[in-house]
Amino acid sequence: MVTTAELTAWIGQIIWPACRIAAALWLMPIFGRNNLTRHVRLVLCISLSVLVAPLLPPLPVVEPMSIQAILLIAQQALIGLAMGFIILLWQAVFAFTGQVLSMQMGLAMAVMNDPTNGPGTPIIGKWLQTMALLVFLVMDGHMVIVQVLVESFRTLPIGVTPDNTQFMQLVMRGGWLFSSGLLVALPAVISMLLVNMAFGVMNRAAAQLNIFALGFPMTLLLGLFTMLFTLDSMSSVFVDLSDQSLLYLRQWTVN
Repeated sequence: MVTTAELTAWIGQIIWPACRIAAALWLMPIFGRNNLTRHVRLVLCISLSVLVAPLLPPLPVVEPMSIQAILLIAQQALIGLAMGFIILLWQAVFAFTGQVLSMQMGLAMAVMNDPTNGPGTPIIGKWLQTMALLVFLVMDGHMVIVQVLVESFRTLPIGVTPDNTQFMQLVMRGGWLFSSGLLVALPAVISMLLVNMAFGVMNRAAAQLNIFALGFPMTLLLGLFTMLFTLDSMSSVFVDLSDQSLLYLRQWTVN
C-alpha cells in the first residue's frame, strides 16, 4: 500500500529537478528558444529528471499544493535561469561583436529577422554566432552543459538557497560580455580606423575626390577582407570564450 507521503516523495523527485532543468534549457541558446521544439525540450527535460532522480541527495518533504512548494519551484527555476543566462551571455558576445563590426563597415542596416534573437539581428553577428555554435558543438559543449546541470544538484542541493554573492557575480559578468566582444572585433575596428584616417588624408589632399561616394564601397570591401584575414585566428578565440563560459558555469554552481 502506497501512502500519501511516499507518493509525494516520488513526485518530488521528478518535479523539483525538472523545474531547474526546464528553466535552464529554456534560456540556453543551444536547447532553448526556437532551436528545439517544445515537445523535444519537454521530452529531454523529463528524461534528464528521471535519470537524475536516483542520484539526488535527500529531498525536503513538501506538500505539492502548499506555499512552500511554490517557493521551492520558484527557487529551482531561478537557479536554472541563472545557469542558462551564463551560456546566453556567451552567445550575446558574438551578437555584440557583429553589431560593432557592422557599424565600422557601414553594414549597420544589414539586419535580419532571426527567430532565435528576434528582429534587428546583424547579419555578421548571426554569422559569428553560427560559427561559434559549431565550434561549441565540436568541443562537446552541449554534453558539458548537461553534466554541469546534473552535478548542480549535488553542489546546489534542492532546498538550499544560493548565496546572494553568486547572483551578484552573475550581474557583474555583464562586463565580460563587452570586453570579450571588443576583443573579437578589435582587429577589424583598428583596420577600419586606419581606413577612415586614410580617407581623411585623401579628402584633405584631393578635395575634388568624392570621398563619400568612394568611402562606403571601399570600407565595406576592406572590412570583408579584414574578416577573411582574421578568420584563422577567430577559431582559437571562439574556443577560449567557450572554455571561459563553461568554466564559469561550473564554478558558479560550486561556489
